Amino acid sequence: MLRNLLALLVTFLLVGCASNHDFRRTNTPAGEPDLVALKVASQSREGNAVSKSDLVSVYWLPLIHLGADGFKQERDEGFPSGGHSRGHLNAWGPLFFFVEGESWHWNTSDELYEREETFSLLWGCFRKRDLLVNTKLGWRRETTTRWLWLLGDDEIEYTPEPSTP
Repeated sequence: MLRNLLALLVTFLLVGCASNHDFRRTNTPAGEPDLVALKVASQSREGNAVSKSDLVSVYWLPLIHLGADGFKQERDEGFPSGGHSRGHLNAWGPLFFFVEGESWHWNTSDELYEREETFSLLWGCFRKRDLLVNTKLGWRRETTTRWLWLLGDDEIEYTPEPSTP
């Protein structure tokens, strides 16, 4: 009986996992994505007709944790084609009580031109979004904070040097 219960538990935990790439191997020591390593891993996947060159990792423990990572060549409307994007999402608690995510966008010259960080607590009662956009004069940071979906603040600040945030 105990053996069957253990087998059922292991099967239940493995059902919520799907991956074609380990993203921890393509991060810099600071935790930022390493674009060169991601592109190499993506090019090695191009022979696979199902996923093409997209890299995906999803792990899910029902009512406890959802983690999703992705990397793809940019094809979405509103973004320059030919670039690349990387996304990361972590959600904890029942029905995504706490959610944090990041996304990075690179142009065709492999320059980071946009980065977004999001944070949500209590199913969206508190939300914070930081959007960093690379301009000719440096980085522009747009911060949006919301309490109880209505109260909040919007801030815009500029960093004069065109360095990586």
